[in-house]
Amino acid sequence: MTHPMENFDQQAFGFWPSQIPAAMVAKASKRIREVACLENAHNQQAVVWVEARPELEGRCVIMITGYDGQPRELLNLPGFSVRSLINSYGGGALLFREDAIYFVNHNPLVAFNDQRIYRLQLDKNLAIISAPQPITTETDCCYGDLHYDARRKRIICVREKALADGSSRQDIVCIELPNSDEPGDQTILVTGFDFFSSPTLSPCRNYLSYIGRNQPNMPWDNSELRLLKLDDNGEDWKDIRISSASDDALCEGESVQQARWHRDGYLYFISDRSNFWHLYRYDLIADSSAVIIADILESQHPLHEAEFASPAWELGQSSYDFVDDNTLVALCNKAGRWQIQSFDLSKENVSASELQLYLPEAIKKQPQQMPEQEHQWQTSPADFFAHLHASSTSLICIAASATSAAKLVRFELATEFVQVISQTDEALPLSANTISQPEMIRFPVSGAETSNVMDYAHAFFYAPVNDCLRGSANGAPPLIIKTHGGPTSATSTQLDWSIQFFTSRGFAVVDINYRGSTGYGRDYRHALYGQWGVADLQDCGACIDYLAAENKIDAQRVFARGQSAGGYLTLMLASFTDRLCAGASTAGISDLSLLYQQTHKFEKEYLFNLLACRPDNDERGIYRRRSPLHAPELKTPLLFIQGSEDKVVPAQQTNKMLARLKDEGVRAQCLLFEDEQHGLRQSNNIEKALNAELAFFRSFL
Repeated sequence: MTHPMENFDQQAFGFWPSQIPAAMVAKASKRIREVACLENAHNQQAVVWVEARPELEGRCVIMITGYDGQPRELLNLPGFSVRSLINSYGGGALLFREDAIYFVNHNPLVAFNDQRIYRLQLDKNLAIISAPQPITTETDCCYGDLHYDARRKRIICVREKALADGSSRQDIVCIELPNSDEPGDQTILVTGFDFFSSPTLSPCRNYLSYIGRNQPNMPWDNSELRLLKLDDNGEDWKDIRISSASDDALCEGESVQQARWHRDGYLYFISDRSNFWHLYRYDLIADSSAVIIADILESQHPLHEAEFASPAWELGQSSYDFVDDNTLVALCNKAGRWQIQSFDLSKENVSASELQLYLPEAIKKQPQQMPEQEHQWQTSPADFFAHLHASSTSLICIAASATSAAKLVRFELATEFVQVISQTDEALPLSANTISQPEMIRFPVSGAETSNVMDYAHAFFYAPVNDCLRGSANGAPPLIIKTHGGPTSATSTQLDWSIQFFTSRGFAVVDINYRGSTGYGRDYRHALYGQWGVADLQDCGACIDYLAAENKIDAQRVFARGQSAGGYLTLMLASFTDRLCAGASTAGISDLSLLYQQTHKFEKEYLFNLLACRPDNDERGIYRRRSPLHAPELKTPLLFIQGSEDKVVPAQQTNKMLARLKDEGVRAQCLLFEDEQHGLRQSNNIEKALNAELAFFRSFL
């Protein structure tokens, strides 16, 4: 019997012709950023969302699906882009009401990038009545986490104000909604923390809950949940502390996020006090909080080690919501795979059940015997979710799978019917054999200089796949290590066309969740603290060794690519090891001391935990010893991709590294993109950068 692979053409790994061009990947880089929902008296649901479109130079437009269920463009005008710059990463820039949509505008052509809040008035059919009207003045402020105070007709939100010395200050403010064209008056409700999030009013409108934290803590380290009791005028009266930040953030701290009220009068929130981000409920009358998912606390339950949140890099996250008085739905992450759980709160012991959502894939099944008009769509179970919102009849969320890119979908609870409202890519006439699917791997790692070390790290491995080609008869494929940013972040199994761009050409790709990644508990997340540039570097080396021992890759042909902290890890691999043939760094960090001097307030003290010191008390020279720029010897060729307007990792980081490489005669090149910030958002730039990475890697095969 002839083996089916024997009829395949053989071409060298890395040089396979592919059906996935860089232009398609760039076009598929559209991102659904913000989602808001509204239910009318007839249980019909309207959905508003923000689409970041690379073909519009990264501008973010407002889309809507009204009560009739038909999606349409609501706001797509030059000079308007819905994006907050608060904390540099934004979030919570959209508020949807029956008569208006409120949004934070990002217009780079206006002073301070605009960042005013605008009102977009709607009629009863959710159509625009008039042009967007600013309700805040054009000042050096930006806003996020918008919340509506119906009793007092005002917006409550987080405001970040730039100060004369170059720093900034955050407060929770209320903004009166003007009846004229004049901006509304603003009043500070809460101050005293370096950062705020989740300002939310109780159903009776008498209590304002909020989360605050101070440097050097990040949102996933240490924060406080508090209540502010309001008087009849909506002004502060009494501050109630629900959870307290610890002086020892790493050992005894608590990360709290997504506090929101239910109409039952309880305040729900997510906390990692049990090591994993679990759901809790606060009883205002009893002044006590208890985990609402009792089963999770039992070690034998499958969800014991699941996490119900992601790191709060952006404001306005939503990983749980309420269907009715007794039903809560929540997203949870178990070892890198997401699922939707439904919880019955009416029982003494809360019960859980999984909701399985199936997505139509962006791949057509094309049996040869089927006529063109009878092509059928396959479906796949979704295993990545974000931005969950619930009504009495349906769920709205972003969903994806290993073979289906991110989509905004409506899931009907009664029928389990899935409607795709918007998708980030187009339906492609590709064979299912063209897509490389992730293999979850767990591999042993060596101990770093800390007592809090995990024995294993995690990754998703993608073998090279092409429906009509195979590699050369001898040898294993080259490997690309994909290093995620953060470093407090994580990769997932959702379809990533940039990965498929390489696997369809004969590269293997490993998407690594090194120590410090989220989804595996607080201890794993903090295993990188004090060991940044050490433990993550060890994990990448251990991953290469593991894959080589399994005969999955050629350990002599390894490349790396990453952005931001992922770019830093790529540069560390290139500068302090001999494991790479070449690397590609997008907005990567090369000099840690320079980063501390130049980076924005949100992350400035992040380095204190990652390196266990600041530059002014760095007695062991850690900042220099873990900076790629100061490596004893540079040998590995590097490609740099950098935005000229990057405020998180300024271009000077790349310029200094590039200059040293050229001085030492090491091959290096840089693509500097004007008007791009931290990462690439414009389709032409994404396409150009991806093609440059491919050409650069191929030159070393």
